[in-house]
Amino acid sequence: MKKLFAMMLSIAMMVTVLAGCGGKTATPDAPAEPSTQDQPADVQEPAAPENDLGGYPDHNISWVVCMNAGAGTDLAVRKLVDIVDLGANVSVENIAGGSQTVGCIDALSRDPDGYTIISMANSGLITQPIMNPDLGYTLDDFKMIAMLTPECTATICVSNSSPIQTWEDWVAFVQSKEDFTYAISGAGGYGQLGLINVLQQLDAPQGTLVGYDGGAGAYQALINGETDFAILDDNAVYSHFNEGECKVLGTIYSSRSYYLPDVPALSEYGLEDLDVLGGWKFIAVDADTPDAVVDYLSERIIAALETDEYNQAMQEMGFGEFNEVLAGDDLTKLMEDTVVLYTQLLKDAGLM
Repeated sequence: MKKLFAMMLSIAMMVTVLAGCGGKTATPDAPAEPSTQDQPADVQEPAAPENDLGGYPDHNISWVVCMNAGAGTDLAVRKLVDIVDLGANVSVENIAGGSQTVGCIDALSRDPDGYTIISMANSGLITQPIMNPDLGYTLDDFKMIAMLTPECTATICVSNSSPIQTWEDWVAFVQSKEDFTYAISGAGGYGQLGLINVLQQLDAPQGTLVGYDGGAGAYQALINGETDFAILDDNAVYSHFNEGECKVLGTIYSSRSYYLPDVPALSEYGLEDLDVLGGWKFIAVDADTPDAVVDYLSERIIAALETDEYNQAMQEMGFGEFNEVLAGDDLTKLMEDTVVLYTQLLKDAGLM
């Protein structure tokens, strides 16, 4: 046993001598790291801070437009996509149908991870869910990012040959005649709801709606004498008005139209509750999208909406120019107020 121990000791000494030979000065060993075994069991190394975005975005983003290609909302989205930098490629998907509900349902069926952005208008976001509760979604299923375009406003228009030539004429007409008719581009839209609100405040009958496929059809019906008056969007009628082809008696809104600055808003005649009667186009995401991702998208999208390039394009498309971009909680509050008013107006009109 002693011989074995002596042999092992000799070998260890030889290894030490060999390690010291080689012509270089040995570098002292670095201080040893403290052993985690010596730490109390409940002490842990601090975790590295995590990125709230979780690596977002790391693949393509889809922007679902709930209208056909070439519609105003589609054109505005495509212009915005050309300008905004979201850190990933953005592809526009047109999913139309069901007064915008098909696109909304499709977008909400996807993962709420920020890789699907949605654009729709009043009908898809507000009117249709109120009228059709079986759709399976409401305003609460969206997080609002911003308005896509400046608001449109509905106007009350008459032909030059009409006996109605002033606001006072129109009020006397609707208050005294049970069976008047009016042209509009679609039932249940913000223009009809605005008119219902006005007629209720004037204690006038509702008259008879004559619907047409688009504003152009409604305008032609007015000019051809097929209806007593028409409800038309300001950005659709202003060129006819400026050329003296028709008269615009007022805008159904709380402030004057960008395109019709000389035409009184009906609030100037004492009518109330008009703030939520604009025609709007929206940018939103699924309500379950992480807040950090929503903040990331909002910051970049709003910055793009405020650029001169985008606002110039909006003017050229007939949408006007943003005085300010309504976004986030302010936009959500406006939509919540709109749902309350629209619900009552739709009930009063017998549409639900």
